[in-house]
Amino acid sequence: MVIFGMISQLYLYHIFILHHFLYYIEIMQRPFMKKHALVATMAATLILVGCQKDTSASLPKAGEKSTVVSDKSTEIEQVSYVFGYDAGESMKKIEENLDIDVYIKAFKDGYAGVDSALTKKQIQTLGQAYEKRKTEEAIQKQQQAAVTNKADGEKFLAENAKKDGVKTTPSGLQYKVITEGTGKSPTAKDGVYAAYEGRLIDGTVFDSSEGEAVPFMLSQVIEGWSEGLQLMKEGGKYELYVPSQMAYGEHGMHIAGIGPNSVLVFVIDLKKVSDEKAIAAEQQAMIDAQMQAIQESQGQRYPLFILKFTQTLKPPQKLDNFWGVFITKIYEMIASKK
Repeated sequence: MVIFGMISQLYLYHIFILHHFLYYIEIMQRPFMKKHALVATMAATLILVGCQKDTSASLPKAGEKSTVVSDKSTEIEQVSYVFGYDAGESMKKIEENLDIDVYIKAFKDGYAGVDSALTKKQIQTLGQAYEKRKTEEAIQKQQQAAVTNKADGEKFLAENAKKDGVKTTPSGLQYKVITEGTGKSPTAKDGVYAAYEGRLIDGTVFDSSEGEAVPFMLSQVIEGWSEGLQLMKEGGKYELYVPSQMAYGEHGMHIAGIGPNSVLVFVIDLKKVSDEKAIAAEQQAMIDAQMQAIQESQGQRYPLFILKFTQTLKPPQKLDNFWGVFITKIYEMIASKK
């Protein structure tokens, strides 16, 4: 019930909540962590958030090394610790004002099988009110960020346009030539191999290929990239200053740390222009290799569709048909867990 409620909210919150949901999926795939344990933990959160006492004094300090268990503890002690640690870690991401004392008492009640202090009707009503409040808070936060980012972005672009070497196209895209290339330029139907780094206007790096040339179709990337790449030639290196309407617009891309109405700065090193068939084959080979490596290293920790799905969530990819794919896959996942 809670999971389905969250899915409906994910659709409404847009990308703002996606990060948290993927975290839940990750938790459910961890060794020892069962679906019912996570659902119970999340339900307990909905029940308890109304009691928001300051319990920080009773909590250990972040960064300290826990001594609750060690390699000399029994297996069940260590397993119990894993359950508890994962629950606490996930709850921190969901609700920062949790009353830890009440939470622990409620956990004991549930584990012992005693009757809940709240009726099913009370829990349902409280859960709906909590979801409504969190939705409103998320929307308000998104709206505030949108206003701030829009003003900051406009100021940045206005000042940046006056700098030496910076040119502005009719669309509003700004760019600076770092190194002029000598090869051919891509068209809108071509693919490219490019190394890149993406930053916010405050200098925060949100994504980087770390010097590696990555294959892209120009039809797959944001408008600012598509236009900017067509200005370049093979061997060229440009810095692009992408207005928000040519990037991720008013919604942003929360999972990548990109807020609404964010102006983005990319340094792009265009290595090679290629055709659609070659790029598609290269992309599939890379994804398959990454999926296999991650699944092998993580012991099947992540469902394969999540791994493939998250490949579409990295800048500079567009978000076309994002929600159609997302909702379909989430319902497939839930059906498989029943």
